[in-house]
Amino acid sequence: MYSNFFFRESHQPGGESNTKLREYIMTKLNFVLAYAMSTLVADRREDKGATAVEYALIVAGIAVGLLVAVQAFGTALATFFTGLGAQIGI
Repeated sequence: MYSNFFFRESHQPGGESNTKLREYIMTKLNFVLAYAMSTLVADRREDKGATAVEYALIVAGIAVGLLVAVQAFGTALATFFTGLGAQIGI
């Protein structure tokens, strides 16, 4: 009975079809969906600034990581590549 409730025109034993009930339910569902979409769009508009800040923090983290890596391994890498170049004959 409930599987085809919204999709068929069935008449109840004493009266009207389910058309008015379907229209009522669909109207309420439409209002709920419209409210949810407006809320999601409003939240999305507020996130644009936060996204830029997040990207800036990621870039800053990568820059700090590169600086630490160069400070820690810079001399050792320079010595390694100088020795490698001498062995190859560059």
